[in-house]
Amino acid sequence: MSFLAFKNDVGFWKGRESVAGLSSRSVVFHAFASTVIFLYLADFSTSLIVLATSGVGAVIDCWKVGISAHQILIVFIDNGIDITGINVFF
Repeated sequence: MSFLAFKNDVGFWKGRESVAGLSSRSVVFHAFASTVIFLYLADFSTSLIVLATSGVGAVIDCWKVGISAHQILIVFIDNGIDITGINVFF
């Protein structure tokens, strides 16, 4: 069952053109929380199936953070917002 949830989650994020309407803070927090849960489960040597499912979920959540950050950076560059002290106007 979790395979279908992962498939739908990746399909939703893979086709995103923008992150409008999505909270980047919640995406980051969810990735952090799922990583902590995975590490907790790994520390207490739970079953391999539960550990693998949690690990795949944590990896997907970290991937979503990367996509979200990339889309936000594109918005900043398109709007000419200077985020690094370097002139980004093209």
